[in-house]
Amino acid sequence: MHCSHCGREVVEDAAFCHRCGVSLSPAEDVKIATSDPLEDTIASRAHADMETVETKRDDLLGRRSAGRDNIREEERLLWEGGHSVAATWPYVIALGAMTALLLVGLIATSASATAWGYALLLALVVWVAALLRFLYWRWSVHYLLTTQRLIHKVGLLRRVTHRIDVITIDDVAFEQSLVQRFLGVGKIRVLAEERDNPQLVMTGIKNVAEVANLIDNARRYERQRRGLHIETV
Repeated sequence: MHCSHCGREVVEDAAFCHRCGVSLSPAEDVKIATSDPLEDTIASRAHADMETVETKRDDLLGRRSAGRDNIREEERLLWEGGHSVAATWPYVIALGAMTALLLVGLIATSASATAWGYALLLALVVWVAALLRFLYWRWSVHYLLTTQRLIHKVGLLRRVTHRIDVITIDDVAFEQSLVQRFLGVGKIRVLAEERDNPQLVMTGIKNVAEVANLIDNARRYERQRRGLHIETV
């Protein structure tokens, strides 16, 4: 065996030439790294799956953010009212008829001055009591309907406020007598899933049908906005 550099004879299987020190080991084959098709396929699928997961995550986060914004929708006033003046007309008509009958009876029986005095005093007391009752309902009862709550305020000197979330309302109904239908007033009955205030009766409401529909539409809209199921009867 001879050195490829200096031509000197060297020991068989020697690693270096003892004369010039050149390496006698054959050059190592340089292995060119080649890509494995299977590994490339697995890596490509993993990358695609990662992009899909990230896309779904971004979409879910976007929906959650939109849902939170939707829940935080600004509360708006839909209706405000109280005991209507028109609701007192049936009582006024009834008291007027009773007073007229009383006067007719006094005249027909030729009542004495004492009887006239007692009768007129009684009529005055009844009229004053009816007026005070009307003023109490007029000044002490107030209702507010917003997109999220039905608020009932009652009291003259000491006011108490009840709040019902429209999403908890189960049923809205209204009642009208024959005279009330002519006057456009009535009573609204609200049933809700509230522990302290499961039922609210709203009396003397003007345009009672429209107000009842407003309350019912507000509860339906709020339930649909929050993703609850509404049974259609």
